Amino acid sequence: MRLKGYYINIADILLLLNVVLFALAKVVTLSGLIEEAELNSWVCVPYSLSLYLERPWTLFSYAFYHVSLSHLFWNMLFLFFTGRIFFNLFNIKQFLAAYIWGVLVGGAAFLVLGHFLSASVGNTMLLGASAGIISVFAFIATVTPSYGVYIFTLRVKVLYLLGAIILFDLFDFSANSGGKIAHLGGIIAGIIVGVIAKYQLWSRKRMRVEMPEMKPNKPERQKVKQHRINQLLDKINASGYASLTDKEKKFLFEASKENDM
Repeated sequence: MRLKGYYINIADILLLLNVVLFALAKVVTLSGLIEEAELNSWVCVPYSLSLYLERPWTLFSYAFYHVSLSHLFWNMLFLFFTGRIFFNLFNIKQFLAAYIWGVLVGGAAFLVLGHFLSASVGNTMLLGASAGIISVFAFIATVTPSYGVYIFTLRVKVLYLLGAIILFDLFDFSANSGGKIAHLGGIIAGIIVGVIAKYQLWSRKRMRVEMPEMKPNKPERQKVKQHRINQLLDKINASGYASLTDKEKKFLFEASKENDM
């Protein structure tokens, strides 16, 4: 979707949804329609497996709920920039797969920690979108580890940034250990989804030579286009996505959108 020259992707839609839900939650709690503690119990993942079984939807709903403005701000900032990177490289189906699995595995990891090491999470609950967002970032780092982003004037590979996130969570694990284990669960989910996507890409590349023979009536223009895509995939495999020119990136992006239609 484009709005006055700005491309709105699913990450932007999720960002807006989280902001709206945050505002709605504040309205209903501050107006006295419902107590914040009661709302938390209905939408957050509880520390106890028995409590979770009474409200299984919380394994998904927690990712759309934030209590503090600062928590919402930093998560949405991370989501915005991760989304800009992701949709320069991949499509909406891959984003949703990484995000949803990150949310589910992150929530499940919190439940497992609470069940076996209840003292580490206390009587806390899990909330916030970070497990899904970090899963998307882990997907990027798995499929295109050499892709670089600029932090001020320094270009850093996404793989190194992911490593820094993991080290930070492990180093400071005792503070908010429930949230940190959800992060790690999201990272594992993103890596697994990324490995599957990378294998599928590799499989398609192995079959590409046979594709013209399978479809002898395919228009010549489409054959040329497919050949160009194969060349760019070889270039990415050899030197990473960052080695592509802006024109080549645009070509792949337009081709991926046509395949999704």
